[in-house]
Amino acid sequence: MRAARLSTAPGGKNAMRMVLVAAVTAALLLPVSVVVADSPPPPPKPQPKTVCIEVYQPVCGTKDGKRITYSNRCFANVDQATDIADGECASVK
Repeated sequence: MRAARLSTAPGGKNAMRMVLVAAVTAALLLPVSVVVADSPPPPPKPQPKTVCIEVYQPVCGTKDGKRITYSNRCFANVDQATDIADGECASVK
């Protein structure tokens, strides 16, 4: 049985070096690409804070199916109320 021989032609060594360099480069870059692909997404950007002034101009808004009186429209918006109307909510007796 004969052992396989590498080509010793003038261009053969350069070709083998190029194949070896390409294989080593690929082997080194593969773990980096896996780490980048598995990293978690960046955290969401924080929303800017809303500052409401303490002026009593009551509004009535709906939150989770309930009508709530807010001291002003700003506080109703911050609480993500819907169906906001001027004035206090009608009291339920």
